[in-house]
Amino acid sequence: RGSLVREGYARVLRPALFAARGGDPERIHEDMIRGLALLAAVPGLRDAVGALTRVPGSPVTVAGIRFPGRVGLAAGMDKEGRAAKAWQYLGFAFAELGTVTAQAQPGNPKPRIYRLRDSRALINRMGFNNDGAHALANRLAVAGIVRGNGAAGIPLGVSIGKTKVVPVEDAVGDYLISLRAVAPHADYVAVNVSSPNTPNLRPLQDGGALRTLLTALVGEARELAHGGAPVPVFVKVAPDLSEPQLDEVLAAASDAGCGGVIATNT
Repeated sequence: RGSLVREGYARVLRPALFAARGGDPERIHEDMIRGLALLAAVPGLRDAVGALTRVPGSPVTVAGIRFPGRVGLAAGMDKEGRAAKAWQYLGFAFAELGTVTAQAQPGNPKPRIYRLRDSRALINRMGFNNDGAHALANRLAVAGIVRGNGAAGIPLGVSIGKTKVVPVEDAVGDYLISLRAVAPHADYVAVNVSSPNTPNLRPLQDGGALRTLLTALVGEARELAHGGAPVPVFVKVAPDLSEPQLDEVLAAASDAGCGGVIATNT
């Protein structure tokens, strides 16, 4: 079964994708997401794909969320949640949607994805292109996805970031808008303060600024829960922090009451 999936991808699907759209990686990516959204809507096809990609589970519980396995989809692939119901059929144990921002924004100028064929790799500098947190929340609501109801078949997280045009001194309010929008539909919320593609974002990882931001977000999550269990807040860190910087981040996350740390961003 595994060899069938690998060979089908390597010999049929990948060459077809690479040849499409004049080889434009971003347009191919958009087509793939649309195709996966259609896959999730066709019961016979999605079940057949799910049977091919199903793997033995190794469940783990983190911050009160039961993940059926330990391999999930990172943020950045399905920014708008268009394929939110499809990822379970590709063998993922969870999926993180976004990153979304409080305001819709176009991201960095195109082209912004580059394929390195010899290295079998991609470079991207997308810059948080998205339709906005409220658009994602509306899409999930229409799909019937509400926090904890299992409608996506697997836990769904949502990564939130700072709107590019918002000054860093106003970042807290900007993040709060996104949190309020997505919290009803997310099993956890990831606070992205570490993308390398958004100006003036990484300074939010500094101990004092991060402590203020996370304290506000965790407090708001508790308010939104109305006495119930609040949506867990995770903080996503950069891979190039020094040890003293990492100590500051961990202390800020712990003091604020965050549910966990995502290590690491790109």
